[in-house]
Amino acid sequence: MEKKTQLTVIETYQPGELARLTKLLAKAKVNIEAISINDGVHHGVVKLVVDDPRAARAALKKAGLAVSEQPVLALSLPDKPGAMAELCATLSRKKVNIDYIYGSTCACGCCDDGECECSCACRVILSVSDEAAARAALSAGRKRR
Repeated sequence: MEKKTQLTVIETYQPGELARLTKLLAKAKVNIEAISINDGVHHGVVKLVVDDPRAARAALKKAGLAVSEQPVLALSLPDKPGAMAELCATLSRKKVNIDYIYGSTCACGCCDDGECECSCACRVILSVSDEAAARAALSAGRKRR
């Protein structure tokens, strides 16, 4: 489990805006590790975890985009049924609320036939109500396994 910096950008909700934002990051040699986009009526909210938050923030601000930062947790989960349920139950038992969560599944392609035996993991980004309690709960859960 890693503590990461999430950048949030509010964009005009129109074609080409996400292309512009991602091109700015590519020009700055910033890799996007995770992304979430929520639509609104006139604006989109883009949440990004990147490999170099400082460079990303500088590039986005230089382009006139407002950027805010927030600490989030990044962790890996097994790519199997019940993994997310276990994560949520672990945090719930410690009274930690999940403000939001986004992530991905295994992308190696070897699991498509349902007979997966690889060690793929899902990457999950979460914002929680109590980071210290979440870290303690999730660390204790990993030690028991």
